[in-house]
Amino acid sequence: MTVIETIYSAVLSGRHAGENMAGASRAYNHQSMFWSDLGPEIGYEAVGLIDSQLSTVSVWAKATANDTPAAAAASEADSPRVALGGEEAVPAPSVTEAVKAKNPFQDEKFGKGLVFYVRDQKIVGLVLFNVFGKVQEARDIINGGYSSDKIDGLLKK
Repeated sequence: MTVIETIYSAVLSGRHAGENMAGASRAYNHQSMFWSDLGPEIGYEAVGLIDSQLSTVSVWAKATANDTPAAAAASEADSPRVALGGEEAVPAPSVTEAVKAKNPFQDEKFGKGLVFYVRDQKIVGLVLFNVFGKVQEARDIINGGYSSDKIDGLLKK
């Protein structure tokens, strides 16, 4: 089961329906997403089909002090952590302190990463662990029909 961020889904699907009623005649192909912060240092954003029965390919890297939900909320105007009206959807207490603080994963090899969900060798979903501001790129990868053998090339993006 895929959970979606309901406010974004409601706004986008409503806008799309209105455009189609006005004659646009376009298919709705928006990739759903969900996110969660597990404190000020750990967070993820997930896009597309995330299913434990699918095969996965993951790529991990060392995190920096900027690879935290608090730092992302402070620096991204289009973060899903910000509501459509511009108000913060999730309070970020002491964002300044959290950004200054060392990421607990900073010394780990696996402090941030991407998990690609694959069905029939095609990428159908992505989880971005402590990687923020890349939801649209994840949607582009899924909508682009990339196969799992292209993951190394996609990482450069």
